Parts: sequence; C-alpha cells; structure tokens
Amino acid sequence: NRRVLAVQKEIEKNPGNPDLYNRLGLEYLRCNEPKKALPEFRKAIERHLLFEEAYENYIRTAQQLGRPLVRKDLDIVFYAPGNFNDDSLIREGVGGSESALIHMSRALHRAGR
Repeated sequence: NRRVLAVQKEIEKNPGNPDLYNRLGLEYLRCNEPKKALPEFRKAIERHLLFEEAYENYIRTAQQLGRPLVRKDLDIVFYAPGNFNDDSLIREGVGGSESALIHMSRALHRAGR
C-alpha cells in the first residue's frame, strides 16, 4: 500500500514523532490489518504518554482483535523524566510528582502488585 509506505518513510526521517505511528496504525486499519496496527498505536503512546487518540485507537483495535484489556497479571510502569530513586528523595528533594510515584509504587508493592 502506497500510503503505508509513505508513512513508513516519514517515520524513518522522524522516528520520535508519535503522530506518525498513530497514522501508520490507522493506515494498517484501513488495509484491514489490525494486528499490524496495534503495535503502531503502542509506539505512538510510548512517544507521547498523553496521546488520547492513540489510546483510543489502541483500545478499539485490541477489542476488535479480542484481546483483554483488563488483567490481574499486568505490570504497572510509571514513566517520569529524570533519574531518581529512594536516595534521590533525601539527597535532591525531587519534586512532588516523582515523590508521589515512589510512594504509589511502594503502596502497590505492599499490596502485592
């Protein structure tokens, strides 16, 4: 498909652009290839964690493929800029969001997650 190839070439030029991966996923859907579309939506989300359209496309495509979206054995991953750990809280006084992530991860760990 020419449109798929065109988006793939754009991705080669600008691999950090989440819109391009979302567009590639949509092109795969237009070609009735949802299995190829799903990882492209995920790549878009990895590059822009608040990309609502990519989430919606991912959810819709996963449902179309019959993939469960809610499972008890999934990992929970927090993304935050910078490099921090428990010691960073004391040494560097990291910001509120980083502190919140550390406290949430500890609570999840205590809960067996």
